[in-house]
Amino acid sequence: MGGLGIAIFPGIPLGSFPHRDLVARRLEAPLVTRDVNLIRRAEHSLSPAAESFTELWYKRIGKPAGQWRAVIAHGLSYCMNIQ
Repeated sequence: MGGLGIAIFPGIPLGSFPHRDLVARRLEAPLVTRDVNLIRRAEHSLSPAAESFTELWYKRIGKPAGQWRAVIAHGLSYCMNIQ
């Protein structure tokens, strides 16, 4: 059968699909969770787009619960939230 596909999208309103042939179903169980870290270069300021994304992230998900620490990778310094 061609053209068949399944995708899981977090936080997308069920009525917002642009194509009328798409069908959306809310997943009730099991609850899907994941750990996500926000990593950035410590010695650089963020671009306006990245700063807006970070602000949206904090509003939507919340401020980091863990500690920020410096991480050195490939000769570059990064800040990383450690849970």
